[in-house]
Amino acid sequence: MGRVFGTIQVDGKRRRTLFDSGATNTYVAAGVVKRLSRTRLLVPRLTGIGGKPRQATEACVLMGKLEGKPIEVDAYVLDEIGRDDKGRRIDILFGALAMQKWNIVLVPKEERLDLSHYPEEFIEFPEMPAAPAQDWPWNSNLIQATMRSTFASTSRPSASRKR
Repeated sequence: MGRVFGTIQVDGKRRRTLFDSGATNTYVAAGVVKRLSRTRLLVPRLTGIGGKPRQATEACVLMGKLEGKPIEVDAYVLDEIGRDDKGRRIDILFGALAMQKWNIVLVPKEERLDLSHYPEEFIEFPEMPAAPAQDWPWNSNLIQATMRSTFASTSRPSASRKR
């Protein structure tokens, strides 16, 4: 488990961010996402971040830039996140799931982030061939042709076996 402070730019403003591999989810202070649309949660989410019980009733997609690289993450909205050991306000708590999504590695001994594995392209299915859509295995014409040849080559019960 590690913690590193950094900055994420949201709506043109630099926001103090705690990157915390011990937190599963990402949380954002309500004041940071005033202009972003929020969704009311069906069931409030309880958390104990900052050593206090807190309740999130809304979530949002937090969009910003981290060291000039675009990021988008799902975040629970809280009234406040808390303060660091020097009394500075924490605007965003960036959790492990978001760090995994963006391949962000914490380097606690150097108090920095390693973004060398940041995905330059976000591809949901990286194992897909770089072929045109008509050649993809799930192309309907190809599937139909494959099914015809498969079923044509399988043996069928003879008519004399009727019950």
